[in-house]
Amino acid sequence: MLIICRLLRDTTPLQRGIIRHMILVLDLSFAMAEKDLRPTRYLLTLRYAQKFVQEFFEQNPISQLGIMGMKDGIAVQISEMSGNPTEHMLALHALRAEDPKGLPSLQNALEMARGSL
Repeated sequence: MLIICRLLRDTTPLQRGIIRHMILVLDLSFAMAEKDLRPTRYLLTLRYAQKFVQEFFEQNPISQLGIMGMKDGIAVQISEMSGNPTEHMLALHALRAEDPKGLPSLQNALEMARGSL
């Protein structure tokens, strides 16, 4: 029986691509205004997102990244799919001037992310 199960499985080798396409989704909702993390969850998340973008492109120089946010029950595009880390860093830096608001919508963010991939 064990031999039959092995034969029924797909045995084609899995080949990973070199170029990765990734969407980073950030929570920009009112919950991020909490001050349990210094200075706020929102500003700390933006700082970590900028560090992530730097490290992502250092490790994957020919990959593509896009950034989306969830606020007011909708998904918003922060930066388009691009291989330029400077564009993403500037877009994340521009978010510092905005305040988090509304409720997140993970469903809308996932649908928008799937559509952009």
